[in-house]
Amino acid sequence: MRGPARTEPIPFERGLKGQPAWEAHHSAKNAGLEAAASGAGPDFKGAGHFGERAKAMATVQEARAIVNNLDPLGVGARDLRECLLVQIAAHRREDEMVRKRAGARTVPPAVGLSQEIAHAEAEEMDRDAGPVLHPVGHEAVNGPASRNAQARSGAAGDIAARNGSGDGDVFEIAAHIVANHLALLQKKDMRELTRSCGRSVEEVQAAVDLIRALDPRPGQRYNLCETRLIEPDVAFVKRDDEVVVVMNEEEMPTLRLSRAYRRMLREKTTEKDVREYVKERFKSAMQLLRNIEQRKNTIVRTCEVIVRRQAEFLERGEQGLKPMMIKEVAEEIGVHPSTVSRAVANKYVHTPQGVYELRYFFTEGVNGPEGGDLPLLLLKHRVKKLIEDEDPRKPLTDDQIAAELLRQGIRVTRRTVAKYREDMQIPSTHRRRVR
Repeated sequence: MRGPARTEPIPFERGLKGQPAWEAHHSAKNAGLEAAASGAGPDFKGAGHFGERAKAMATVQEARAIVNNLDPLGVGARDLRECLLVQIAAHRREDEMVRKRAGARTVPPAVGLSQEIAHAEAEEMDRDAGPVLHPVGHEAVNGPASRNAQARSGAAGDIAARNGSGDGDVFEIAAHIVANHLALLQKKDMRELTRSCGRSVEEVQAAVDLIRALDPRPGQRYNLCETRLIEPDVAFVKRDDEVVVVMNEEEMPTLRLSRAYRRMLREKTTEKDVREYVKERFKSAMQLLRNIEQRKNTIVRTCEVIVRRQAEFLERGEQGLKPMMIKEVAEEIGVHPSTVSRAVANKYVHTPQGVYELRYFFTEGVNGPEGGDLPLLLLKHRVKKLIEDEDPRKPLTDDQIAAELLRQGIRVTRRTVAKYREDMQIPSTHRRRVR
């Protein structure tokens, strides 16, 4: 005799215990979307297999396009190229809308711009999603304009109007440059960029100006840090032609030992266990006070050495700075270098030249017989000044900078110049050249 047919397991046996029925249905319906958004491979086993996966990918693409056109424009883009293309497309749409409202002739759709964006989308999908699907173009998004859209696109619109690009060529050229020639734009190779675009120099320059008006980091405006207010711990004060060190103790709380605990140690009625405990804590508190006082003395003695050695800095400013190592100061005041290092960490001093971190005064000298008295900081400033004063069409090489420093009595190698230039995030000669 055949038994009763097996019933389907109830929802909580599938791991949906406590989940409302509408949420369970919503989760099952959007399983394909989650898999598509997470980059599922060709072995995806959704309902309808490829057809369902294609539909999910199209939905994800549409949602991503909507996010890209939210404020700020370009947010959520996968890379710099896509971020700039989204902004160019949005600026073009707004430019067309403004012209229509002003009674100008209707601007024909920018086929070239749409193709650039669609091409970028297709390339990304080829890499991530296997079969090529038809993405939803950014220009299909017709959401309401942001309340600050006019301010956001004002620079781009002004550039387009200023260059007489009413036919939309400036946007088309800009999209072509972003999609295919970002490396040339980074190198500022206008000659090769003009040749690659097949346009006139004026048209390419207008497109480059438009790109420069875009925001490569649209989310950065919301990543704001509050201004840090620095309260100097020490001050170098000039009194009767002599600079003295004054500790700023106004903001430092005064620590005192409680009189109640002192009485407990003196009174004979205090229990032995309590007296031993209070005595132990009393010793720890006294040691803490002594350590604080010792740290303060170390800071004062270190600052006194700085005043003696950096007298020219206090008079003339940065040009009077001299090399000074933590080890030298530690030997002079008779402590370990690590003690000085800890004492000056995150400490600031008010000087006649402004507020500086105490570590600013500790800098090594430049290697070489003639440049031994020049601090490393000033050498970097000289390298930066030479680069700032160079001819943009014929920028100085590292060898030429080293040769110029040698004429000034500072002996450094080409590698040293290159290292300092990279530390200051100054690009190479090839990238600084303006063609």
